[in-house]
Amino acid sequence: MLLQKDISGATHDAKLAIAAAISRELHHAAQPLTVLQGTVEIALLKGQSEEAYRSVLQRVMEHSQKLSNCFNRVQQLAHFQAPAMDISDFSATAMVRGVLENVRGQFIGIGAALDFHPIPGADESGQDVVRSSEKRGAAALEVILSDLSATVQQQGKVELSMDIEPQTIVVRIESPVAAQRTDLSAGLLLAEAIITSAHGTLTWKQQASSILIGLPKAPSVLLLHHAEAVGYVHV
Repeated sequence: MLLQKDISGATHDAKLAIAAAISRELHHAAQPLTVLQGTVEIALLKGQSEEAYRSVLQRVMEHSQKLSNCFNRVQQLAHFQAPAMDISDFSATAMVRGVLENVRGQFIGIGAALDFHPIPGADESGQDVVRSSEKRGAAALEVILSDLSATVQQQGKVELSMDIEPQTIVVRIESPVAAQRTDLSAGLLLAEAIITSAHGTLTWKQQASSILIGLPKAPSVLLLHHAEAVGYVHV
């Protein structure tokens, strides 16, 4: 079960998660930077053929891109280190559908399927209303799906579904690709930091081939759930 945390605890966890993610990205930046320096130094020490110089330039470009990606992620993380100012109540189902519209083209382009199985009627009844940052929740989910689209095979599939738990709405992302990982990728670590800053949680269940995003229920939904539970006890 994914438990809702109070705001101060969530903020503290978000700062720790983002600080850890920034530290990882800076550590990862050291490798391409070292390779770049060594490659350029070797190229300057001795004469090279035109073909050899082209090979050196190609390697420089590749590692420059890796370095740029690291610092882009650091920039994103620094942005999300600031407290979310747009905490509000919104439909988790609608948020997921909006993200799917944005990323569906990536999956169509590689011939992979992207399916969503919402809880029937949850958005109409208001059972899926959460209190969080909709922009950050959507950003985290988009990072996860983009990360999976880069590794899922042609004719592969990524499926999304939702679960209602006592204190959270859980968005479940399932794909065989998730089971093949030995640890969280840079993209998923970024998503974890983003969703933590939005008072949510990210859990990776390798054996179940799934990634879970937990978003805290809105107070009105929690009260409704409590009232239904009490009513059930008195029957």
